[in-house]
Amino acid sequence: MNKKFFSLILVFLVILALPVFAAGAKEEAKTEPVTEPVVEVVDTVVENKDKVVATVTLGDFKSEIMSSDVEELKALYKENGVEATDEQVLDELISQALINLEFQVKDYQLTDELTSYLINYYFTNYLGVTLESQEQLDAFVQQYQIDLQNVVSTLASQYFLQAYLAENYNDILSQTTTPEESAVAELYNLNKDLFKNSEKVKIAHIYFEIKEDTAEADVKAKADEVYAKIKNGEVTFEKAVSDYSDDTDTNNNAGILGWVNSAETDFEKELAVLLGNYNIASSEYHKQLFTEDTYNKIIAMNAGEVSEPLKSTSGYHIFKAIVRNEEKSLGQFDAAYPEVGVTVNDYLVFRLSEALSEQYYNQAVAQMLSDLRATAEVVYN
Repeated sequence: MNKKFFSLILVFLVILALPVFAAGAKEEAKTEPVTEPVVEVVDTVVENKDKVVATVTLGDFKSEIMSSDVEELKALYKENGVEATDEQVLDELISQALINLEFQVKDYQLTDELTSYLINYYFTNYLGVTLESQEQLDAFVQQYQIDLQNVVSTLASQYFLQAYLAENYNDILSQTTTPEESAVAELYNLNKDLFKNSEKVKIAHIYFEIKEDTAEADVKAKADEVYAKIKNGEVTFEKAVSDYSDDTDTNNNAGILGWVNSAETDFEKELAVLLGNYNIASSEYHKQLFTEDTYNKIIAMNAGEVSEPLKSTSGYHIFKAIVRNEEKSLGQFDAAYPEVGVTVNDYLVFRLSEALSEQYYNQAVAQMLSDLRATAEVVYN
């Protein structure tokens, strides 16, 4: 079972059609009698067509699957680009019912402690937020309209399933996930055209901040003065960083900011997500930070070149291009991105290991369902 899709189908809302009554409003005739044909209004009731299509019993616990459940899951599949038959969807629902019933048999409980853990896990791993108070949690829920109950329910089901599989099917899950070297090489050779780095420039800067109490013209004049001293050889770029830059985070490190990309390759975008290092895929951010015109001038710089003062959203910068890399294809053992300490081979090993882990996880789920079906009773209506 696909874990990502599995998380989508944990909670089902049973929609019952409510009786609808039509009522006619009557008015007394004040003068002339009504001569138009009288239309008789008859109260009608819309029949509730929702019905039980299967009953699943496991131990002392029972679950009914409704026709509306089938329709709802079919619609969810369709939203995700998958066409499924009623039989396939019903089988999926029976599998889910078996898992939920087994959790009841095992008396898995969603405690306050587990709820707190899952909420913190969600905010840390999905939103990148470390919760420090109930007030902060409430504010985020309100601001982003988070259905916290559904989040906890979904994560709890995943948590219980992983705990159950680890306890009962660890022999499947504990198989080695280290791929063979030949498999890594084959994967590289099949996809070598995808492994590319975009054109990029490693930059340093001298920053002149436009503060609330400082006129922009004065800031620009100071930047122009420092630039003239660098061009005339009165001061080195690095000395000017320590003497004049308003960027306290970089003025003790020769003003180095890091790499600025042209349009990132798909590989760089994926690598950024995988490593959680969004500086790898930051061209859009840099366009917003520096303004697109300044960004374009940075990308065009050659190694060793020092720019005239360029304006950003918050001040003026004198940039220096430390290194320039043109777009290039990457070998299997090349660095996946400058200065990140990860090779293309490392990336491939991780992806293959991840695929093996998912394969074993799916095998464990399949074995679990097979075992549950052997002991459960499923009645189709």
